[in-house]
Amino acid sequence: MDKKIVYLDQNVLSFIAKVKLGQIKEERVERLFSASGGLETLVKGGRIICPESVFHRIESELGSDILKTKLLETLRQLSQGISFRDWRGLVDVQMQRAVEGFFGGRPSVLSRSEAFHDKTTGGDILFCREWPCHPLQELERLKRLYKERWEGLRKETMESASGGQRGLPELTNKLFRQQRGRERQALVKGYLLQEDRRPCLSTYIMEAYHLGGPRRNGLEVYKTRDPDLKRLVAFMDSGWLKAVPFVDVVSSLNAAILVYEEAREPEEGDFYDSLIVGTVLPYCDVLVTDNFLKGILVKRLGFHVKYHAEVFSGKGSELEGLLAYLGGLMVS
Repeated sequence: MDKKIVYLDQNVLSFIAKVKLGQIKEERVERLFSASGGLETLVKGGRIICPESVFHRIESELGSDILKTKLLETLRQLSQGISFRDWRGLVDVQMQRAVEGFFGGRPSVLSRSEAFHDKTTGGDILFCREWPCHPLQELERLKRLYKERWEGLRKETMESASGGQRGLPELTNKLFRQQRGRERQALVKGYLLQEDRRPCLSTYIMEAYHLGGPRRNGLEVYKTRDPDLKRLVAFMDSGWLKAVPFVDVVSSLNAAILVYEEAREPEEGDFYDSLIVGTVLPYCDVLVTDNFLKGILVKRLGFHVKYHAEVFSGKGSELEGLLAYLGGLMVS
């Protein structure tokens, strides 16, 4: 896919929809969508795609019917029928390749084209069929899991630093690395090792070892090869797992919110937002997100460099930067 991938978060899409409905008047948003060098022109000219995602569908249900209709109509126009795969399907692909590299010695690179689905040719299958529940149900389960963990983790993380050294950058960075490791472990243990779906991480390990047997209860079959799970533990602390884009982004964002943003209490929606960014950032040329996450991604983590993406927030001054970037695509 040689077109630039521009992912717009729900806030920006809502602004565009409200401007088109005449509910608000915002000159920069009008320029963003319809001006020469704006999103509409670049999409029609084949320069960019603004793909849809499961998250857009979920969040659209929270607004009025009029706004929902206009927002999804705008998104269909900008996406040209291209959507991100359900984030769970993307994680499955990324994890399978990491497992193949660690257990099977068959490293491979994730192709950007595998992250997307063209609904104009294959029907509307945004939701991953390999999972037993609707993504909204899965999100609610995950948010409950993380809310329970975060209630105790924030206090534990801050208390692990002694009073006089608490603000030292080297100590804070050490706490961040420790917490990122915990978040990585939690993602794998509480999410990817579930046995109530197919496929699951243990199934991939079993296949990498060329083990036969039922696809369900894969972990039990795997134990016949690694009774003490030593290789599994080694995998969970390996560079292969750390390099999985979804695991890397989500664990880093969660840890940064807990450790670096001491003055701000973690919110239940933070984990949901980290799922969005973890899904789309590795495949984007441009990510438009909220100002809080933009600050963490750029200033705290440097992920705009690591994942080769331009990151903007929906704030007025930031929209000027986005407009300048899009204008550059017209003359490139």
